[in-house]
Amino acid sequence: MKIEKVMTYYGYDLLINEVLHKKCLKCEKWYKFERELGYCYSCIREMKEKGKG
Repeated sequence: MKIEKVMTYYGYDLLINEVLHKKCLKCEKWYKFERELGYCYSCIREMKEKGKG
């Protein structure tokens, strides 16, 4: 497994086996970057469920 830090304006992202990972703004877990969301999928799901209530 190859892990590299990729420096960004706000800190760093991780490049794990040539796949970019970003840190969730809410729970701070790393998620695989697919598009600029800012949050991991579990936090997005949680926010959607709270919004329906």
